[in-house]
Amino acid sequence: MADKRQKKLKKKRPEGRKATGRKLIISDFDDTLFFTEHSIAFASHELFGVGMTRKEVRNLDKPIISKIYDLAFSKYKDNLEPNTKLMDKYARMMTEGYEFMILSARGEQLREEVKYGLRLYDIKCEKIVLSNNDRRVSDEEWKSNFIKDYISDYDEILFFDDKIENLNMVREKVTDSRIRHFLVDRKGEKELKD
Repeated sequence: MADKRQKKLKKKRPEGRKATGRKLIISDFDDTLFFTEHSIAFASHELFGVGMTRKEVRNLDKPIISKIYDLAFSKYKDNLEPNTKLMDKYARMMTEGYEFMILSARGEQLREEVKYGLRLYDIKCEKIVLSNNDRRVSDEEWKSNFIKDYISDYDEILFFDDKIENLNMVREKVTDSRIRHFLVDRKGEKELKD
């Protein structure tokens, strides 16, 4: 069985790149690892007098979205709902040697809240990468650029995100057969195939 796995990894490895045996899970935080509906509804109600859905908030202007999300993920962080199925899957995979990192478009000012959520559910995370709020590119482009620059030391990469736009941008910009892409929602995760 191990020989088959090694042959598969060797086959996927880009020309001239040596095997490292390293495997990586890249996970988004909001609405992937934790569901945010309640936190967003409370924050939007406090700010604007009406509880909005995540979909309604995503259609607003970026500064308003940021304001709602900042409040939702700081003051209302205890209303985040853990995606326990995915957390359990990650825990099993980490016992199989996968490294785990968070890649989130959340602003750097929310780092402590991310750490809080991870600690609360005893999730071991090697790296947390959060967005710089003054960047001039979309969330999708930022994530794809980061992944492209980061993955060279890994033989296998699993990328989990709730936004199809993020997954599609990574699929388009980072054409590397070592990466598998998973769309996450409340029902579970679905691997995107070509």
